Amino acid sequence: MERTAVTVPEDDFFVLSSLPPSRAQKQLALVFVLGLLAVYVLITVGPLSGIHLSRVDAFVPAYATAMFVNDSITAILLYTQFSILRSRATLLIASGYLFTALMLIPFVLAFPGLFTPKGGLVGGMQSTSWIYFFQHAGFPLFVIGYALSKGSNPSKRFWQATARAEISLSVALTAAVVLLASYFFIAGEALLPPVTLDSTRLSPVWPYVGAPVALLSIAAMVVLWIRRHSMLDLWLMVVMLLFTIEMPLSYYPDPARFSLGWYTVRVFGVLSSGLVLMVLLHEITTLYTRLLGAVRGQRHEREARLVTGDAVAATVAKPTEPGWDPIRIAKAWTVLMKRLGYNRFVAQGGDWGALITEQMALMAPPELIAIHTNMPATIPPEIVKALAAGSPPPADLGPDENRAYEQVAFFYKFGLGYANEMALRPQTLSGLVDSPAGLASWILDHDADSYALIARSFDGEPEGLTRDDILDNITLYWLTNTAISSGTPANGEGGLLRRQRHHQSRRREREPQRDLHGAEELDRTRVPEAPALRPPAQGLPLRGMGTAEVLHRRRARIVQDVADGVKC
Repeated sequence: MERTAVTVPEDDFFVLSSLPPSRAQKQLALVFVLGLLAVYVLITVGPLSGIHLSRVDAFVPAYATAMFVNDSITAILLYTQFSILRSRATLLIASGYLFTALMLIPFVLAFPGLFTPKGGLVGGMQSTSWIYFFQHAGFPLFVIGYALSKGSNPSKRFWQATARAEISLSVALTAAVVLLASYFFIAGEALLPPVTLDSTRLSPVWPYVGAPVALLSIAAMVVLWIRRHSMLDLWLMVVMLLFTIEMPLSYYPDPARFSLGWYTVRVFGVLSSGLVLMVLLHEITTLYTRLLGAVRGQRHEREARLVTGDAVAATVAKPTEPGWDPIRIAKAWTVLMKRLGYNRFVAQGGDWGALITEQMALMAPPELIAIHTNMPATIPPEIVKALAAGSPPPADLGPDENRAYEQVAFFYKFGLGYANEMALRPQTLSGLVDSPAGLASWILDHDADSYALIARSFDGEPEGLTRDDILDNITLYWLTNTAISSGTPANGEGGLLRRQRHHQSRRREREPQRDLHGAEELDRTRVPEAPALRPPAQGLPLRGMGTAEVLHRRRARIVQDVADGVKC
């Protein structure tokens, strides 16, 4: 018969209730079934049929304890899966295993000769057998309910509650069924048909009760076969086969307790209680192994990213001594372009780059053919003084000049907050090198205009910069640890734009123009070169440190390696 392939949801692919059995698992189940059938044949019609064994009273509590522990652990693991999946089928099969575990308690208490010489601790001669029948009839019903409930929508349950509430209700109802059935079989023992003749011998009525019970197990196997698609279904079918074999093997060829067939049935019972448990433990081990592999892979990927960040940091060096003002940086750019082999080039700059670009134009090296700046320093000194004092614009300005004055005045009043922060409270910027989020906030919210333009880019509106451009810019500052040094002038103190220009003009007055691009000064200006990466330091303390802190320490170590080899 052709079967439709079952589609397993990706989220549940590694859960036992959805994981399809592998070919190896099917072969193992087949070998197990063939072994069971071989044992059954050997005991019923084979050379083992004539063997008689003596009574061992200690065997019963040992067997019952093993089954109780196996079934209880299986029920707990299945209840745990239900709390994750909220599957009605998983809840039913968990209740079934709890049912078989609890039914073992009255079974042992009523077993004849175990606690008292003539009978059980509770109940009469027929109580134990009927409790056994009820247990072996009830569990197949749970299995049938499980098979029929698979694939049901959890949102369409008749009662919606938390997982804890549903598990508590399941445990309470199952315990109530066990208590009611136990009370009936113990207190109403006189009403039950006699299936035993005494404490050891079974009556001829036994097969008439055992056959319908075995048919329930066969029905459960059929339903599982029709609706099979998971590893749990496969091993539940094996369990139902064990339940089916137990009934005839208990009576034939020797209808008595403590016979070879009876002992074999008890061993089969322990096996049936442990099969699904072993599969669950195998699943847990498999999932743990895959989780460990995923964690190791994630760790290796993170280390690879850190090494990549170290490599980027190693290619960028920053000066470790004062004196790197726009004039000296302009000289370094010129030397750098020559060393890179450019005989003709242009320079472009904004903000601090505008100052550097202006200085390159003043030096006028023959290789520099043009400059471009998006922050031209062409404001007359008297306008600068009026802006600094907050005075109204001079009366002789035209309409366009007045509009420009208002724009610059607005910027001086509302757009220089970052510059004042760097000038007056530079130590507060230390957080920029300790938090990627803090660095991003500082760069994105630089001023009102920049923030508005950047926000447009992140909203998907067309701008000159893309999201990747902005994030690349932030990453470059982070990996090279230049968030603070890039905003401070040569003396290491913050300063306003006008203060920096004042210092530049004073220096130009002191230093002759011809020396700005003299050979002697250019020779003393060395461009930073990145040395080879040294091996990572051993024993780097990672425990208790966040990813940003680890990245910061690794980056700081490599940048220091670069600085040690650079004297600019």
